[in-house]
Amino acid sequence: MLFDDTFVFMMVYLDDEKMDMAGNKYPLHGHVIAQEFSNDVDIQKGLYGILWGKTDHLIYEKLYSGHWAILKVEKNSELICIDKFSNRYKFKTGEIVYNGIAWSCSKYIIQHQNDPEILEEAKYLKIEDLVGSKFWNKKRREEKKTLTTVPSIEKLSAKNDPNHWTKNVPQIATKEHCSIPWDGGKNGKYFRCNLCGHKFIPGDQWRFLYGLNKCRNLMVCGQCDDKDENLRDKFSEIEEKYSWIWREQH
Repeated sequence: MLFDDTFVFMMVYLDDEKMDMAGNKYPLHGHVIAQEFSNDVDIQKGLYGILWGKTDHLIYEKLYSGHWAILKVEKNSELICIDKFSNRYKFKTGEIVYNGIAWSCSKYIIQHQNDPEILEEAKYLKIEDLVGSKFWNKKRREEKKTLTTVPSIEKLSAKNDPNHWTKNVPQIATKEHCSIPWDGGKNGKYFRCNLCGHKFIPGDQWRFLYGLNKCRNLMVCGQCDDKDENLRDKFSEIEEKYSWIWREQH
């Protein structure tokens, strides 16, 4: 038997076929259950979404294509945290209560944050923190501007420096490296090894892998460093299953 203050809202991104990244097909409304579920962090076995629609960045989700849905999910042992930093969780089943674009889904969450069956923490949600709101979009655009400004300055200084970090050679982390808004994160928030998740501090050995991955550039710590071909295989394996696990708080 369920009681008041039992459920959370999960914001889920679906492709044009109304399928999530694990291949689960979502109906327009009603209950959806994972075609396969495991009580661990394997996101290929379960449903997956953003708790309360609250995160400061998107990983594979797209704002202006595909579909978004809001699921009401019971808070129990099958609600498993995948990444606290990006607020991603997996779960076994849920009830679809709304479909729409990202902005309208966020608006739905705010409109229903005081529903009696929803956990009390929802009452403290603010629309500007939810995916797709105009406040959230504005913040994201500002972070992108910062991201393009600092590395562009770095690339100019790299032209005549064969040992610059853009040359794929080992580096020793400096205070300047630790303050660059890598991937949009302020004050070096994402300056981490993309394999083990170690957050670099001044004095650490690291290497920037420019163009190693077809989709993005990568970073690796001295302990995880290897031949480029071996790293490419390791990164591909991680991205296939846990593309953001390295961002867990380290």
